[in-house]
Amino acid sequence: MNKSSRIIYLDTLRIIATIAVILTHVSTMHIEDLSCHTIDWQIHNIYASFSRWCVPMFLMISGALFLNHEKPVNIQKLYKKNILRIVTALIVWSFLYAIFQYLTIERYHNLSSIIGLTIIGHYHLWFLYLIIGIYIALPVLKKISENKTVLQYFLIISFVFTFILPLIIEIGKSNLPQQIWDSFDSHPYFLKALEGNFNLLNPTIAIGFVFYFMLGHYIDIKDIKSRHVILITIGGLIGFLCIIMGTYYSTSLQNSFSGDFYHYLNICPLFEAIAVFCFIKYISHSRHHTKRIIDTLSKTSFGTYLIHLMLMETCISYGIDTLIINPILSIPLIVFLLYTISTLIIFVLIQIPWINRYCL
Repeated sequence: MNKSSRIIYLDTLRIIATIAVILTHVSTMHIEDLSCHTIDWQIHNIYASFSRWCVPMFLMISGALFLNHEKPVNIQKLYKKNILRIVTALIVWSFLYAIFQYLTIERYHNLSSIIGLTIIGHYHLWFLYLIIGIYIALPVLKKISENKTVLQYFLIISFVFTFILPLIIEIGKSNLPQQIWDSFDSHPYFLKALEGNFNLLNPTIAIGFVFYFMLGHYIDIKDIKSRHVILITIGGLIGFLCIIMGTYYSTSLQNSFSGDFYHYLNICPLFEAIAVFCFIKYISHSRHHTKRIIDTLSKTSFGTYLIHLMLMETCISYGIDTLIINPILSIPLIVFLLYTISTLIIFVLIQIPWINRYCL
């Protein structure tokens, strides 16, 4: 794959991941309000399950770009350019959302609310804190990525401790009768102590979202064959189906919404993310007539991610939500509306150099 094709596929992934983020927020609009036994809830669940790869994808794209062997890490430049940009965007957009909530939510009609909401930030801005932390660790992660054996070892232990062992513990907690745990009378709180020991055992630097960052680089440098794509795509579809069924099963069992299978560190969204990443990488080709469009949409993606919830919450305040018509139609229509308007606004804003440099 030549350099141009590689950039095209990462830009394409960034665009569809942005759309998937919007789909995630739109499709969960009423996921906690409806009964899981209704058709409307099932439709929301299917759409939401289809988009759970969105946040992992952003991390994988960043890993593919920043860990590129041809791109050395300059710590001074990293802080002055990359980290400063994210920190500035976090402060600016936290303040803008605080003002927005001050104007639209009655209980926030006071100055202290603006200050408090700015400090904690809007709920979707959590990703900016995450990416800042990964950027701070980037020089260390870069060294790991430069040695193929060390990188593979990192991914293996990260996969085991992030996805496999927590899954085993959760299955044991949820499906084994309490009498089995009580039979271990050597400790009055056997299960709690077991989890505590597991948390102490965790190699902290190698667990959590950093796995996706490193995985993006690893897949980026791998040669993807057609037979691999087919198998990985099947795995992604299995992950998608497991999210649908797992969310329904756990929600109906608890009689209240359970989002455990939606969690980005659940193994099912991982399968989805790998499938989407590999599929787009495999089919992407550099075409002159589409490259310019993809490049433009990619440049607006970060800003679209930042602004879309402000527009979505405005739509909700005017009664435009997923239940206005059949959600099979309303969800994709609202996603299209939000993505289009957000992108147009950001396209205008990125023409202003200092806004583009520090806020978008």
